[in-house]
Amino acid sequence: MFVGLLFWAVALLFSVGAVVLWLNQQEEPWAVLTTAYIGIEFWFFGYLLWLYDHRKHPTIDTFMQSTLFIGTLMVPIFIPALLIGSIRCHFFLNSLKRIENG
Repeated sequence: MFVGLLFWAVALLFSVGAVVLWLNQQEEPWAVLTTAYIGIEFWFFGYLLWLYDHRKHPTIDTFMQSTLFIGTLMVPIFIPALLIGSIRCHFFLNSLKRIENG
């Protein structure tokens, strides 16, 4: 639990750093993008360590298994697809439960 909170604290620092770099606009754009990318990675690792349950989040579970956990490095690219897939999966599973229950 402490490790998950630590990852979220570091993610918050990187996120604040990305916003500060963006507001100053004195740095290279790549510095802002890299800082934001690292911040998103730490947010995702904090989520995996603290909140993730494979039964509640089948889309994330499928993504992690199909990419052999290398997908954690590419998660900022796939966030929109994971969010849309998660919404559709929950809708589909809820409709299956309603059909099974009558």
